[in-house]
Amino acid sequence: MFAATAVAAEILISAAACIWVIYNFPPLSHEEYASSYALRPPPRLIGRMFHLSALVFFVIIAIADIEHSHGSCFLYYTFWNFIIQTAYWIWALIDPKRMSRARCALLDVILPTCMAMTIVVWTILYPIYGKELMTLVSWTQHGGNLVLFLIEFVCSDVRFVPWNTCALVAAWSTLYAIFGWVVHSITGTWMYPFLAVDDPSAPLWYFCLLTLHLACFGIVGVLAAVKVFIADRIPMDDGSSLRLLPLRSS
Repeated sequence: MFAATAVAAEILISAAACIWVIYNFPPLSHEEYASSYALRPPPRLIGRMFHLSALVFFVIIAIADIEHSHGSCFLYYTFWNFIIQTAYWIWALIDPKRMSRARCALLDVILPTCMAMTIVVWTILYPIYGKELMTLVSWTQHGGNLVLFLIEFVCSDVRFVPWNTCALVAAWSTLYAIFGWVVHSITGTWMYPFLAVDDPSAPLWYFCLLTLHLACFGIVGVLAAVKVFIADRIPMDDGSSLRLLPLRSS
């Protein structure tokens, strides 16, 4: 009973903190998302093909997961993340000028959750489920997606990651924790073993999982700072160098 009460308190505190940060410091209003991306050249053909290929691949994997699980995959945090990841690839295709602040913020949420999920699956769940995770669907959802989004992150615009976006990362994981409780109240089943609150260590599990998400967000922030550091020292060709070429006389 104590563990369940403590976990409920943790979820309420996390939800309240996320709402407070998002309300008082809206992530999309941060100057890092407010700069004009219209001045940046749109992705070249290879970039567009990368987005399209990733989208097609993700849709195929999602369909395979739904068919194999008979739809139960919708109850898992893995598939929740896979849905917003697929939505990102769609968004990237319809936002060729990179002007959408929300799409940039979504990338800053997706990448740390990808990292956290990959770590949890292969360090905590793999020893439990073993061969059940050794499938193409699982590899894609727990590692392959991280590789693709790291490529997207490296090739995307150079900017810092706003600190208040961490509230969106925490809110996303907290929302699933609440959903997990709802599912358990209806079915009597916990979707992940570490969500069960009948274990005295449950409060520590919930705290560590949230901390892991925030730590991964911090890693993304450091990687973004490294990108800015490198970009400040390597001049990037925006096409203006073409004007330095001698004009042909007619």
